[in-house]
Amino acid sequence: AGKLLDMLYTNMMSTLKVGKCRYGLMCNENGFLSDDGVVARLSDDSFLCHTTSGGADRIHAWMEDWLQCEWWDWKVHVVNLTEQFAQIAVVGPNARKVLETMGTDMDLSKEALPFMDWTEGTIAGFRARVFRISFSGELSYEIAVPASEGQAFWDAALAAGAEFGIMPYGTEALHVMRAEKGFIMIGDETDGTIIPQDLNLNWAISKKKHDEINKTREAFVKGAAEKGLASARAEELYELILKFAGYGFNKS
Repeated sequence: AGKLLDMLYTNMMSTLKVGKCRYGLMCNENGFLSDDGVVARLSDDSFLCHTTSGGADRIHAWMEDWLQCEWWDWKVHVVNLTEQFAQIAVVGPNARKVLETMGTDMDLSKEALPFMDWTEGTIAGFRARVFRISFSGELSYEIAVPASEGQAFWDAALAAGAEFGIMPYGTEALHVMRAEKGFIMIGDETDGTIIPQDLNLNWAISKKKHDEINKTREAFVKGAAEKGLASARAEELYELILKFAGYGFNKS
């Protein structure tokens, strides 16, 4: 499983420790940014991949495509669990206090559950998996509960948070906060022709991996940039080379 994720993401996922999370970028075979999200390692041989909102079906199909057509003998199984969970972000300076007021058997302190860690237990009697991740830049806990219990958990969180002035916030507010933090959103900062370097996301590209599906293109563009060739021009030149060599733009 880790080997598959190393091929699909630009950074290393196989080195992620159980109980930890890591942000990753996913590019297509031409090196263009197609998705991003946080990956959590659940056990030695299982990972949970968060995708862009609404992108789970597309990314699941992308993973299956590579597994069935290219790496059919890797003995990796991927499952779309999106409909199995309701995931709610409790965000803000009092987020921890709200969850503690609800009652939990987990230690949610910053020492016990630091940023980019996850744990599981119960909150207000609900079975919950808690991710200490944030898309807003604020103190945030993303709580995953069984889908059938999502509304009940939402209602319980609003009730417990009343004394702290809790309120739902929409995507417009989220867009402002994540933009101020410098977080990207697929479809807003990307248009199908954007590579990670265009968004100053070089830090999310591993320099240790031997291979990934977009490695050749990235290496070419980087080398061209070091020689003074503009990124857009390097992209055009790379596609011309592929065309001249007789390669198509699909895996087949």
